[in-house]
Amino acid sequence: TTIIDDKMTRAPLLKCPDARRAREVAQWVEENLEYLQEKAVSKVTRHGKLRGVKPYIVGNNLYLRFEFETGDAMGMNMVTIASEEIMKVIEEHFPDVKYLALSGNLCVDKKPNAMNFINGRGKTVIAEAIIPREIVEKKLKTTPELIAEVNYRKNLVGSAQAGSYGFNAHFGNIVGAIFLATGQDEAQITEGSHGITLAEVTPEGDLYISITMPSL
Repeated sequence: TTIIDDKMTRAPLLKCPDARRAREVAQWVEENLEYLQEKAVSKVTRHGKLRGVKPYIVGNNLYLRFEFETGDAMGMNMVTIASEEIMKVIEEHFPDVKYLALSGNLCVDKKPNAMNFINGRGKTVIAEAIIPREIVEKKLKTTPELIAEVNYRKNLVGSAQAGSYGFNAHFGNIVGAIFLATGQDEAQITEGSHGITLAEVTPEGDLYISITMPSL
């Protein structure tokens, strides 16, 4: 198992006079992450670190998708409070910009979405294994070739036809069971169900199988 990325996001919404001003604010934020860490984030948390921001501009709307390192915690409350402090600093520097919402829905929290599927949110994890042909045939009563074909035609082609972000056979069942058993926010199962299952036959004839979970 390999953790590819680990971040928590929050995307406040700012209303700017026009798109040009939105671009100027976005550029200032991108160039002043260390300043915002010192003046805002460090005031409210010892564990959270602002590691990046991805701005999105739609008309005169500026969405700032902040990325935080949160240590061992999921950190949703941590990044929410930190983002609120960052907004105060931005408003001081740009009085002509109006802070409208702490979440502009580009975080993206508890909703199916392409943003988290592509860019990740929380932990991006890949788990993989090679299962010997003998075990596949003896224990699973099938072959590596058939598993690879069914996975391709069902989980990849079928899911694409459905417009799904879940190119898999029910990640949500496992994620849901673990979240309920460990007291996690069950609404986050939505993003946890996103992901891709891959299966292929190795040159030795065994089964390589992997799951990629972008937003756990």
